[in-house]
Amino acid sequence: MVSASHDILNASGEISGNRVAAQAGHDIVNTTLVDTVGATAVAGNSRANVTLVGRQGSIASTGDLLVRAGNDLTVHGANITAGGNAQVTAGHDILVDAVQSTTSQSVTKNSQHHWEADSTTHQGSTISASGSLAMQSGNDTTFKGATVSAGQDLSVIAGGNLTATTVTDTSKYNNVAADDKARKESSRTYDETVAGTTFTAGRDATFAAVNANAGGQARTDGKGNVTFIGSSVTAGTAQQDSTPAVAAAGNPEHMTVGRIDPTGSRSTASTKAGGVTIVADRNVTLAEAREVHDSTRSVSSESGSALSSKSASSSDAMHLDVGAGSSVSGNSVRVQAGNDLTVRNSAVVGSGDVSLNAVGGNVLITAGQNVRDESHSFEQKQSGFSGTGGIGIAYGHSGANGRSELHEVTQSDARSTVGSTGGNVSISAGKDAAIIGSDVMAGSAGGATGNIDVRAQNIRIEAGQDHAWSSSSQEAHSSGISVGLVGTPLDTLRNQREAQRDPSKVNRCLLYTSPSPRDQRGSRMPSSA
Repeated sequence: MVSASHDILNASGEISGNRVAAQAGHDIVNTTLVDTVGATAVAGNSRANVTLVGRQGSIASTGDLLVRAGNDLTVHGANITAGGNAQVTAGHDILVDAVQSTTSQSVTKNSQHHWEADSTTHQGSTISASGSLAMQSGNDTTFKGATVSAGQDLSVIAGGNLTATTVTDTSKYNNVAADDKARKESSRTYDETVAGTTFTAGRDATFAAVNANAGGQARTDGKGNVTFIGSSVTAGTAQQDSTPAVAAAGNPEHMTVGRIDPTGSRSTASTKAGGVTIVADRNVTLAEAREVHDSTRSVSSESGSALSSKSASSSDAMHLDVGAGSSVSGNSVRVQAGNDLTVRNSAVVGSGDVSLNAVGGNVLITAGQNVRDESHSFEQKQSGFSGTGGIGIAYGHSGANGRSELHEVTQSDARSTVGSTGGNVSISAGKDAAIIGSDVMAGSAGGATGNIDVRAQNIRIEAGQDHAWSSSSQEAHSSGISVGLVGTPLDTLRNQREAQRDPSKVNRCLLYTSPSPRDQRGSRMPSSA
């Protein structure tokens, strides 16, 4: 047992035993140390730097485990594990997140020839128990890129907000290469990869942001929200069979409401362990995280001499902004919000009954949006002097250019799914219910009914929409001038040879010459031939 009247700090250390209890009157911090300066290596034009991540902090028990903080509990890229049951509590906040490490490499010859590669990755935290795991905070509980699992039941209760979200790994690449004075190429890429929080339970999983002392559903402190962003919940893993979960079907551009009959026999799973319950005094949001992917490439070249020149250039760019949705699955699923309940670009599925209820607000089941932008362009130019075949010269100029652009905003690849393979689907709202570009499905097996029940003051069902805009243009032009010389030395030589072969041709020419003064006085002009 580790006990402190104030704080407990476990920095890349290990607290372990058969049965472990760590209790502090104030804060408990279980962390992994990171040397952000890291290690640097330099060799010639090359340079590399890497963050040094220390030993992972750990609080571990082969049997039961208790971690209790009077104020805040922070798990920063570290582990809390139990071979038996585990109880993790904090009087104020619980934060379970990740540590970040970076790697950078570069080779620099000069400003026209260099490349750089940088990446950022995260080491998440793990909280697990082979038996049941119970976590509770007096205020907020927040998970970022964490892994939380229980072999039996899992419960996470927050008196404030309960949030599960992602961390984002990034990679950047930049390359500039001038092979010679005539050609230059540059390319850049940037990619994000989200890692969400995952919850798994062998039996039941319960998540709640409730506080009766703060007013419950009537609370006005802004707390009492459950938010899952790019994260997942899976319950009943100890009893899963090979029957697949319900999947979206039908026209991907439209919301489908219907009843499905899955292949294979299966008994109703509503009464089995493996249920998921999510309850909030105020709002429940199951939504997507965002990933961005960018790439650009440009190439230019020039060639020529004193009499002619050629140049060409091209560029390509692409931008993607896509969603990575959340998922909740179990034998049965019940989600209840005191105010609004939103499912966006996410899935809520069960093998038994699935229920969504916004007691005092709206239910919105909607598709998200994925964005794609592309642009491409090229330009070519050519000019110079050239011969015309004789003694002549020509100068010309020609060119061509083109550009194309594409912009897409799509929902067909970002829709939500709410459904059951072997039970009923119930959706109820104290105010309005809207289903937009999403799938709601219920199935029956083993004689069980598969009904869909939607109840609200107003119900709106709409198709999702894909929008695409594109444009392209091309242009070509040319111009020139040529100059030729007439009566060349070659022509003169040819005329002389012709005269030698046939003198009569010269005489004929003389008939048309003007007579000299002597001819005019004493000679008589010959008659025409």
